[in-house]
Amino acid sequence: MSEENEKRIYRVDAASARRRHSDSEARLESHQKESREKQAEQLVASWMRGPVVVVTTSEYRRRAMVDLGFEDENVLTVDLPIDEQTVLRGYIESFGGNFFYPHRTDGPMIVAEAKVTSALASSSKEHLIFAADTLPSTYQYEDGFKAHPMEKPGSIENAKQFARNTLMEIAKNYAIHVHRMRHLRQRWMEPDYQMTEDEALAASVLGSLPMQVHVHTGVAIRPPHDERVWVFDNIVKMFPTKVYEMVERVVPQVEQTEWLSDEEATRCINLLKESLNDLADCVIDLGGERTTKISGGINYAQKEIRDLLGIRYMMGEQITFGDESEMSEGVFLGMPTKESLKQALKVIATEIVAEREK
Repeated sequence: MSEENEKRIYRVDAASARRRHSDSEARLESHQKESREKQAEQLVASWMRGPVVVVTTSEYRRRAMVDLGFEDENVLTVDLPIDEQTVLRGYIESFGGNFFYPHRTDGPMIVAEAKVTSALASSSKEHLIFAADTLPSTYQYEDGFKAHPMEKPGSIENAKQFARNTLMEIAKNYAIHVHRMRHLRQRWMEPDYQMTEDEALAASVLGSLPMQVHVHTGVAIRPPHDERVWVFDNIVKMFPTKVYEMVERVVPQVEQTEWLSDEEATRCINLLKESLNDLADCVIDLGGERTTKISGGINYAQKEIRDLLGIRYMMGEQITFGDESEMSEGVFLGMPTKESLKQALKVIATEIVAEREK
């Protein structure tokens, strides 16, 4: 056999060997992945059979853990009040600043973690410990997007005022957005026009933040026989389309200054304010006494209220609007979906299994 043929055969055989080695590694990696996933599933299943401590006074959150798969008699609730302002103070003071996600939107995660930590001393190592905290917020643009968390109103009158303020703020921001976008569209039609960074921001999804209500939920979990606390967050972005429709009927009239006097423009704006106040009052009347204990006063968990406001929503960073049939009322009250909680447990279990293999 010639030297060239020997080289050719060697090269073919070497390539074939490399392919076999690569295939073998891929099969091994696939087998290891399947093994880790199976072990993680078994670990989660063992957690589900054991006791879980839920740091809450909410019967809804307790029932949610039962719906998740924990045995009713194994779901233990503890009431461990914490001073949220004290918990958040150190975090806020050390916060370095972030243009898009201000520190206050991370508050629910910090509070949820503090709740779990407070339960460690009174819980055994066999317990899985769970806590959640939620906070609805509106946004304003003040040298970056600033979240404005909502407080619990405490009374029906306060709830109505809170709801009026929320709807009015969203309407004002939406009116500014509509006016700005109409102006930008006219400029974009000009030949050789280059969009500025500010204009790009105004036209983006981020530019719509001031027209949204965010329900931000923090979840903290301490798995059994582990000292660490895992923290997750869940955001529902809500769009009150009824408010947008009311604004869209007024803004074009106010912008037609060549035929609309200042007096008529003021009258249109006042009519919009009256309509928004009436809408806010209807929302609170529908919610009843429960609205006094809900941050911001608006009970988004109530379908009649969502329908009245024409609520559409996004979850996470998904751009498509969600299907109402896929949502549970708890999501609007700050309890992630069953699928989200299962995924959180799976993530924790997978990390623990991977660590054991090292």
